[in-house]
Amino acid sequence: MREKVVCVCSAGLNRSAALARVLRNNCGVSAIAVGIDHDEGNLEPLFEWADRIILLHEDWVSQGRVPEKFKDKVILWHIGLDIWGSPLNEDLVALLTEKIKTTGLFQYHD
Repeated sequence: MREKVVCVCSAGLNRSAALARVLRNNCGVSAIAVGIDHDEGNLEPLFEWADRIILLHEDWVSQGRVPEKFKDKVILWHIGLDIWGSPLNEDLVALLTEKIKTTGLFQYHD
């Protein structure tokens, strides 16, 4: 069975969308992108579904924005604010690809 990952940034448009695409295309993971600021009221079913929840900027668990019951699924990859403007930005994709490779949490295939 494929691992299921929810990728979370502020808006769900660039950072999390880029990570979800790399995970799907290069790691064989079922991944979706969400924005904590835009989808917050609808996230609990997605967090239930997920094997892992990757937060890309803030520790939203400690801020109470991700329910405490999901904290064991949470991985924090602090990549900073959205300065890339597109989920296809080469620097963003390279940063996330390097993060995937160095953490060893997922098997990356070129």
